[in-house]
Amino acid sequence: MKGPTGLSSSRKTLVIVGLLLAIWSTAATGLMVTGYFAESSEAAAGLAFSFLIFFPALIGFAVSLSAQERRLQNPALVWVAVTWNTLLLIGFVALIVIGNLSNG
Repeated sequence: MKGPTGLSSSRKTLVIVGLLLAIWSTAATGLMVTGYFAESSEAAAGLAFSFLIFFPALIGFAVSLSAQERRLQNPALVWVAVTWNTLLLIGFVALIVIGNLSNG
């Protein structure tokens, strides 16, 4: 049940999952930028990018977006989860496009 100004338990769970996935993607991005995966091959780095960074950000975006409700109040935490995952996705898609265009 939702309180008068709070989130329902299901929406709260969705927001927490969205935030955890955003944290995961950000941490994995930090590892990749610092060169943690530098010794791996290009294919392995691509798989690491896909499975450790891009897919969690995509799932986090979908989960946090589904926590929003048009008819109810959306606290700042919901907007933080959606915005964080959106910025991660925009950055990753930009990196994918730049990488594909620079190989040509």
